[in-house]
Amino acid sequence: MGKLLKKGIISLLSVLALVLCTLPVKAENRTIRILFTSGLLAQLDPILEVNENGETIQTGGFAGLAGTIASQKNDATLVLDAGDFSYGTSASVLIPDGTVLSLLKQMGYDAVMPGEKDFSYDHDSLVSMWNAPVEKPYAVLDNVSLEGTDIFLPSLLLECGGVQVGIFGVMSDSLSGDGISVQDPLESASASVKALQAAGAQYIIAMCHDAAREDTSRLCDILADKIEGIDLIINGHQDEMTSSPSRQKDTWIVNGDSQGRNLGVLDIDVDARTISSCQYVRIDPSLADESVLTAVNDARQQAKAKLRALGQDPDQTAGVSDHVYTDPNNEQSDTRDFIMDALSDAWNHQTALPGRYAVSLAGADELVMPLPNGQITAMNLLDTGLAGNDAGSLSQPLYGAYVKGSDLRKICEIDYHEGQRNALSQLAMGRMKYTVLDQRLAMNQVVDVYVRETDKYWAKVSDDAYYPLVYTARVKQILDSAGTESRGILQVTLYGDAKAATSASDTPLKASDGTEMNALWAEMAYLESFPRGENAVHTLSGQYQSTIQKVTAVKMNVHNYFVHTSRFGWMVYLGIVGAVVLLIIIVRIFAWIYNRLHPLQAGDD
Repeated sequence: MGKLLKKGIISLLSVLALVLCTLPVKAENRTIRILFTSGLLAQLDPILEVNENGETIQTGGFAGLAGTIASQKNDATLVLDAGDFSYGTSASVLIPDGTVLSLLKQMGYDAVMPGEKDFSYDHDSLVSMWNAPVEKPYAVLDNVSLEGTDIFLPSLLLECGGVQVGIFGVMSDSLSGDGISVQDPLESASASVKALQAAGAQYIIAMCHDAAREDTSRLCDILADKIEGIDLIINGHQDEMTSSPSRQKDTWIVNGDSQGRNLGVLDIDVDARTISSCQYVRIDPSLADESVLTAVNDARQQAKAKLRALGQDPDQTAGVSDHVYTDPNNEQSDTRDFIMDALSDAWNHQTALPGRYAVSLAGADELVMPLPNGQITAMNLLDTGLAGNDAGSLSQPLYGAYVKGSDLRKICEIDYHEGQRNALSQLAMGRMKYTVLDQRLAMNQVVDVYVRETDKYWAKVSDDAYYPLVYTARVKQILDSAGTESRGILQVTLYGDAKAATSASDTPLKASDGTEMNALWAEMAYLESFPRGENAVHTLSGQYQSTIQKVTAVKMNVHNYFVHTSRFGWMVYLGIVGAVVLLIIIVRIFAWIYNRLHPLQAGDD
């Protein structure tokens, strides 16, 4: 009996064990890691900045970024960049075609999306860069095509840790240029998602490059709201790290950092559709990948050789600074003030009408890197921005014209009104600032404009006076575009040689010896105006310790509301008054008709 019971128990346990073994076991959720950047701006070398403790540190650089990428990779990792990687510093105009793309491949990037700054070159240079016979990451960009190359993939499917990851890229439709065609980003995104789903994508990543400012509807937000099926959006151009990913509906959104200072690291639970970890890893130059460092040094030597061939000594000290300068992408920046003052000062190197403080304008997106602390060379000045956009142009040409005070007001309206909608319309200003009142009508929000007439004196602009202006070709594009889009309300006229300039090339700025000036020439000449310090070097000691505030909001009152109201503003006000008067007349007519049809009878109350 005992033996039978024992055998029965053993048999029962065996059956239970067999049943348990055949039960399905829940598999662990699949995870992948995404490493991401944006806004590298061809910043090959580390940059100096002041940390939260007030210490001057080095950060960034391609070699340090490569080492950081290697340290953060695991067996299920993709490395992506959301645009603006190739244009900005001296490297973008001095090193051979395709060098930056080749470096990105060497650093471990799987795919990149071009941003609007990557289209800053002229058409031939763009085609040469993308068609260069070098190993490069995949380029994904669905809604933009470039005549002369078919390298841009509308979408891409990559295997990562056993997961089929779909990737596509779209950018805002504000991009334009020779040989460039731009399609609607929402329609393109919808088509890409459907194509990737049909191809078997298990997780879909959109790289989105958007020039809209934070206070307007961003393309990434619109994509998340309108397009189903996108799991993650890596947002480029904003260049402001997100402390934590934001979520709209079923889509996560993150921003890249600028100039390769930080590497974004995302750990994603694919099955749960959640982000288990998001962090930004500071780029430490001491982690430099030796092979990438060698390639960067080779590129730098090639850049220096080209600069020498163009008549500039890349290692000659042009000046010395005494503090760490701030990023010119900031609206208030000492680097921006220096660059724009240099452009303004170029006016006085002409033979005609020198000795005046000129206003200067550049596209805010043309300024890239801060001035260094210490020695300043021609290479450093090129790194700050305004680099050329073709093989024969080292630095952006400068143009000079006269503009009426009333049109300076329109220029400020363009910067404020259009710049809020599209960051590509924002302007960097030299020796000019303005005040605004948001309660005023759109395109009529500028209250007063001031120009600097001496080192310490700012004067209000007179509408009928003419003011000298130094500007870049990008500025003419911004002004003309704003004039067209506003149907002439913000049309600005520039005068050169007593006639209106139809293009920037109508008004080249020439030095007294006939040299056509460019931004680098102006900055070198401006440095020479500072006193010499140790070793007889021009020194910026004590200069640019404070910054100019371009825009200031003023309080609401009757004077500020109506002062300097534009013709458009008065037309709107007149229309409002007319509508009110018309409404009163209509009401009175109806009252008269009613009274005629319903006369009061005797004894009615």
